[in-house]
Amino acid sequence: MASDDRTKGVLHGTSNWRRGLTVNGFDGEGIFLFCVDDWSVELCRTNDHAEYGIFPSHCGQGTITLSGATGSDDTGIYVGQSHDVRVTANAAIGNVSGFEIENSSNVRVDHNLATGNTGGILSFTLPFLDVPQNAGNRIDHNVVTNNDKPNTCIDPEDAVCGVLAGTGILVLAADQNTVDHNVVVGHDTFGIAVADFCAAQGIDPATCASLGIEPSSDDARVAFNLAEANGRHPDPRLILPAFAVDLAWDGTGTGNCWQGNVAGTREPSPLPQCS
Repeated sequence: MASDDRTKGVLHGTSNWRRGLTVNGFDGEGIFLFCVDDWSVELCRTNDHAEYGIFPSHCGQGTITLSGATGSDDTGIYVGQSHDVRVTANAAIGNVSGFEIENSSNVRVDHNLATGNTGGILSFTLPFLDVPQNAGNRIDHNVVTNNDKPNTCIDPEDAVCGVLAGTGILVLAADQNTVDHNVVVGHDTFGIAVADFCAAQGIDPATCASLGIEPSSDDARVAFNLAEANGRHPDPRLILPAFAVDLAWDGTGTGNCWQGNVAGTREPSPLPQCS
């Protein structure tokens, strides 16, 4: 850690490998990598950080594995503006967001546990960032359960404050994302949702056009998931009440499809089938 940096736990440096670290209680990130290629975070633990637990940003190929993040008031394990990253066999428990893929491409989030967070796994595009798109990501073979914790974000201007308690898996303004073979159970607001950035937040068309992103989710494939017992007590901030179901889509975007899911409730019903 840099001697004058009290907000971040571990910064990038001469070595791109972080193994067996435990990082507790920083005002910002726990483990932070910036502009790094060929990196790995393995067997690490982050606890009780004001922002992110493990956070690669503007990074190339790398892996986060066999690690855990708890108590982050933003996101436990977060991949931002990066590409070709694998997040596998980790646990995110008791954060605001468990796992997030922000404005990144070719990221795989698989075989993880997300439980007791406000939201389980989110894949999305935010405006006004260096990388303007989220595309080609896969979320698969995860166990996502009971992510119903009240949102404890610190800065009300931060996008994470918009995460609804009881969010399972959310695909928002993301293209060519695949969500498959996950177990998504016990979320108060919704199980798996595919949505438009502006529609989900009630942003008017004129403002939406000024954001510099394509707000709809296109070519999402939601397949072979188990999604049950979701949407029974939705967050009152939910703008689209019909989203309080196991599988949800707001009807926007093109090429979105569903196949082989086991789910109790759907909106709309039926959902478009994959060809």
